[in-house]
Amino acid sequence: MKIGIDIDDTTTANYPVYYKTVKNYLKMNKLDRKIINKKTNYVTEMVDWQSDEEKISFWKQYADIMLEDAIERKNASKYINKIKELGHEIYFITARDKRHLKDPEGMSARWLHRKKINYDKILIGYEKKAGISQELGIDVFIDDMPKTLLEFKDTNIKLMIMTNPHNKDFKDNRIERVKTWKQIYKKIKNMTLSN
Repeated sequence: MKIGIDIDDTTTANYPVYYKTVKNYLKMNKLDRKIINKKTNYVTEMVDWQSDEEKISFWKQYADIMLEDAIERKNASKYINKIKELGHEIYFITARDKRHLKDPEGMSARWLHRKKINYDKILIGYEKKAGISQELGIDVFIDDMPKTLLEFKDTNIKLMIMTNPHNKDFKDNRIERVKTWKQIYKKIKNMTLSN
């Protein structure tokens, strides 16, 4: 089978790095801002920024650093590699793009290499992932964003949503909720055995 996987907040756990970086930035610049949203996976929605310019300036200055330093979601490398060992193809499909990052493909490849995650291909700049997933013949797609997964409604692709604070209340009977990479591995292994 072909497995499509999102990177941010599916393979990684970005929030701790975002939170730490924002706190340090606010302290270092002596800015009187508050963290107003602890459930978001968007650093630009995390703080009561005073202007769009302030928010954009922060993102441009720190986005590459934060994503390079992203924490691996618990056991992601172990279980993605086990899925690969079952004979499946792994495609990382991410919205990371050159509008927001200096070198999204290189950054993603370096991060996956450091974590020793085996994969077949990285596809960069796909905010909408259903079309490219259909073109590639993806059988299973895993992401953390409900709006992304809802785009797959007219496909036969098996969908899984990685639980995060920003999606914990989302429910859709076509999309299976998963909490760990071990759980994903077991589900894909069972799908493999039943085919």
